Amino acid sequence: MMKKVLIPTALLLFATLACKKDDDQDENTDPPVITIHEPTKDHFHPGDVLHIHIDVTDQKEMHEARFWLIAVPQNDTLLTKRKHAHDKVIEFEEDYTLGAFEDHEQKVDLVVKGENAAGKSSTKTFQLEVVEH
Repeated sequence: MMKKVLIPTALLLFATLACKKDDDQDENTDPPVITIHEPTKDHFHPGDVLHIHIDVTDQKEMHEARFWLIAVPQNDTLLTKRKHAHDKVIEFEEDYTLGAFEDHEQKVDLVVKGENAAGKSSTKTFQLEVVEH
């Protein structure tokens, strides 16, 4: 009877200790770094292909990253992407064909947000303009 209780208790204790995070471990205090490689120009025309290349990096471990293309001031979301990974870098590489808008000039924000495994986050915005010929 003692073995039936002792073995499962020992296994449970071992599993708990093995999964417990080390309290003395150096905690990551810096937020992720967002690098928008492309787009580099900020003026486009309807029908242009917007190439989006973004890296979100952390010195220890990322948790997730997202980006949005948002028409301003209407606040319409044109495109959104999310990636979840436990690496040091989360990379986005997307192409988006810009459409025509009701106004002849339309501002569009590329908004990027990253969060690392420690829960620290950062946000970066790049504004571009779509102008009819």
